[in-house]
Amino acid sequence: MVTNIDLFNSRYFTSDELPELWNSAVSLNRMVSYNSIIQTMSSKNQFLKNWRQQKTAVKRFFESDEISSSSISKIFDEPKIDGDQRNANESTNLPLDSDCSSEEATHWDSSSDDGDILELDISNGVSSAADKNAPPCKTFEEFFMGTGDLFSSEQQLALRSKVADWASKFRPTRDQANGILHILNTVFPLVPRDVRTLLGTDKSVIVSKKCGGDYSYFGILKVLAANDLLDPQHPVLNVHINVDGLPLYHSKGADFWPILMSVNGSAPVMIALYYGSSKPSNIDEFMSDFIQEYHSLSDGFDHLHVRYTMQLDAVIGDAPARAFMKQTVSHNAYHSCERCIGKGTYCERRVCFDEFSSALRSDEKFAEAGYDDTHQIGLSPFVALIGCITRFPLDYMHLVCLGVMRRLVRFWKAEKTSRCRMSPSEQRVLSDRLTRLHGKLPSEFARQPRSLMESDRWKATEWRQFLLYTGVTVLHGVLSSTHYCHFLCLSIAMSILLNDDDAFRSTHLPYARNLLKSFVRESKDLYGPTFITYNVHSLLHIADDCVTYGVSLNKISAFPYENFLGRLKRLVRNANNPIAQVAKRLSECHVLVGTKSLKTRYTMTLRDGVFTMKNGDICFISGETHVSDELVVKRISKTRLGSLFTIPCDSRVLGIGRIRNSLLAEVPQVMIHKGDIFKKMVCMANDEGNEFALVPVLHQD
Repeated sequence: MVTNIDLFNSRYFTSDELPELWNSAVSLNRMVSYNSIIQTMSSKNQFLKNWRQQKTAVKRFFESDEISSSSISKIFDEPKIDGDQRNANESTNLPLDSDCSSEEATHWDSSSDDGDILELDISNGVSSAADKNAPPCKTFEEFFMGTGDLFSSEQQLALRSKVADWASKFRPTRDQANGILHILNTVFPLVPRDVRTLLGTDKSVIVSKKCGGDYSYFGILKVLAANDLLDPQHPVLNVHINVDGLPLYHSKGADFWPILMSVNGSAPVMIALYYGSSKPSNIDEFMSDFIQEYHSLSDGFDHLHVRYTMQLDAVIGDAPARAFMKQTVSHNAYHSCERCIGKGTYCERRVCFDEFSSALRSDEKFAEAGYDDTHQIGLSPFVALIGCITRFPLDYMHLVCLGVMRRLVRFWKAEKTSRCRMSPSEQRVLSDRLTRLHGKLPSEFARQPRSLMESDRWKATEWRQFLLYTGVTVLHGVLSSTHYCHFLCLSIAMSILLNDDDAFRSTHLPYARNLLKSFVRESKDLYGPTFITYNVHSLLHIADDCVTYGVSLNKISAFPYENFLGRLKRLVRNANNPIAQVAKRLSECHVLVGTKSLKTRYTMTLRDGVFTMKNGDICFISGETHVSDELVVKRISKTRLGSLFTIPCDSRVLGIGRIRNSLLAEVPQVMIHKGDIFKKMVCMANDEGNEFALVPVLHQD
């Protein structure tokens, strides 16, 4: 017989040893931890195939009327499982009870403070009179229900909230979530048994037929109130809306067309959702519910005794979506420019533009259908709400990142012989430089650099990353000086337009405009007349949006809405009524889809440890302090920062520069306050590793 009670904690016993283990515990008359038993059994997959089977076996084990060697062997008579399939889950902390009315079993020690302790008061399997007169133990379920009394209502509600957050974050299936909730409910009665109750899922969703597909309208005021976007401190609501298509499946032609809205720079919320095999057939019918409610709210409305006013400020989308909403010709038409009356020419199977100073369009003439002969194909429903020329900003995400920047790289990689094409060796050098930067960019970057060979699969954030940060370093010495300077014109201009410092942006806005004009004009000579398509031509007008709105282009870009669409797509599990699926997920109290709040990360690495101060000095974090709001840094004066480039302007004007590695060793450590930090810097080492290029982070998502 095994006589060591520590075998209860052993994870390497066989089914033949388990009955002997029990007899040993009985003969020793010891206090045995239930957690030890559970830990042991959970690691032995030769007995238990999964967690649910484990629970059943444990329940039967402690509720059996006669717990003997034979009964134990019978309970755990399960097929053996290979060691490779063993469950990594080694413990569960739920207390289990038994029906201790048998001759060999005893009762729970109700006076004990530890609910996980079983008192075995048995002498060689012979029950005493005291055992027979002992009060009967509670059943398995009764004990679990009883433990709920150990937790206050506040504790149970806090647990309920955390479980809801977990379900929202990891999105388990309904059966998986309900399985967990059924277990928790036995211990915590205030935790519901159904995940739909836990998350407050809408019981029904109204879906109607409209515009050739399915449509559901959720309401402006209802959505604003549900998402806590009505702030009494800011009763004036400046609204931006976004309309764009979202393909759902690879093997089926079906799209979402949501109407998204942002209020005073908030994360986007969804006002309406359309689902069909193509875009909505009629823009007036599609936008009718939104426009009708907006008209009723724009003059002012009361909510919780506060008076609010609403103003539609911008309609954001890519070029096809803007053409659909404005009822204008497509972006590949001759008169497709949204800001001027310049006419394109057909050249090598595409429409190109070679006019740089055409007359500008106006909101008033557009509202009067004054361009119906060439530009307008119908009267947009938005003419009654806003100016359809100035209040439809040119989204730099689609126009510059996915448009112009991608077009530049394709010309550099062109298979056809051309004067701008990079050789295979130059492309390899550029790819090597990019891959060496992988993992070196700050944690605020959603994606790290990839090889140029994968540029066909780059996302919009990667094109922005190349345009604003990595391109200024990796292209140096690879492109010719002329093409490199031409690229810098675009990069510098966009850096100015994306700068969130209003004073700096306003001061340098004319210079940015001139750089863009120079970029477009020189494109024809450097890349040929076919390079200047709609996107490249529109660079002549994108600076006007900074003047119209008085903000950085970050504030009127489609990046937040595209992020929302990505999360929206993941809410669809199957093709059965996708609108209802999305609506129910968004109705759940913990699934208010929005952007995550970004927190600046401070580490003693070049990746997350380089910052610029408000006075322009550069700081490298070199140590930690016990004070949470202070940092130990090596502070380098901005006057010691070298220029990364000098043409078309000195890089230090933009806060871009280079610094020698040896200089860091010469600088003493000082202590600074976190409040003095201005911006985080991207730090990129050169090929030799003896210098670092420093570029301030400009994007905000």
